[in-house]
Amino acid sequence: MKKPIPSELAMPDTAGFTILQDHVRRMTAHFQWTTDNTRKVLLLVEEIGELAKAIRRMEKIGLEDADRAMSREKATANLEEELADVLNYILDIANGYGVDLGKAYADKMTANLVREWK
Repeated sequence: MKKPIPSELAMPDTAGFTILQDHVRRMTAHFQWTTDNTRKVLLLVEEIGELAKAIRRMEKIGLEDADRAMSREKATANLEEELADVLNYILDIANGYGVDLGKAYADKMTANLVREWK
């Protein structure tokens, strides 16, 4: 028997995704960024590498001297920037394939809520 879903886990309104996807769509058109989805995925992977380095800076793991000396505030700002870059590419890729990311997220999280986790 499945457990009831706690009210605090109910899916929130996903309109924010639509707003962000529309903004990325306008930015892509304005700046004439690539519409090649394969290229966008490769650029996303590059940004994920930059995100990994930002996390290394936050955690002070395996860094060069200059990165090790970075202030917590600067490391946090770098982390925020890289997370935003990754999100931008995810939104842009979703747009390129005509995916409503808010709906996709809501559908997946709803499925996860009733899934048996091991």
